[in-house]
Amino acid sequence: MFAALDRQRAEWVEPLLREAGHGFHIDPARAEFLVIDAPSIVESNTPAKLIVEPFDGASRFDRWLDLSVL
Repeated sequence: MFAALDRQRAEWVEPLLREAGHGFHIDPARAEFLVIDAPSIVESNTPAKLIVEPFDGASRFDRWLDLSVL
């Protein structure tokens, strides 16, 4: 998976990815994106759940993940 994140959000999401058994790196061919590495396609939804859970299903962010609501 590719993700467009600034440094603040990448640092916020890093422990969630590690908890899910995932990692990330920067693809030299697309340096503007992070590549999220999953053990398999089956586990690829786990990080999304961990990212959204703290917001209790509320739509507190529109197009950008607002860390100030946590």
